[in-house]
Amino acid sequence: VDFSNDTDFDEQTRLIVEYQTVKKIRLVKPTIHKYLAGQVKSQFRRIDADEFMIATLLPVQRFKKASANEVWKDSRGMV
Repeated sequence: VDFSNDTDFDEQTRLIVEYQTVKKIRLVKPTIHKYLAGQVKSQFRRIDADEFMIATLLPVQRFKKASANEVWKDSRGMV
């Protein structure tokens, strides 16, 4: 609730997140990235609030320069 505009978690719910706040959360640090819009080749997807939890658990990674195990190991090292 601290990061949303309401507690209903329906199609009207929006996340209210500022980078300055999120970057202080130790476990989130490896997951925060800034991308240039022109460099992103895939589409961004709209995720409704009632599907937030499901979306966070989907295996959607496609790493180019390292294996998933290497990336996860590096991420664990950041926290």
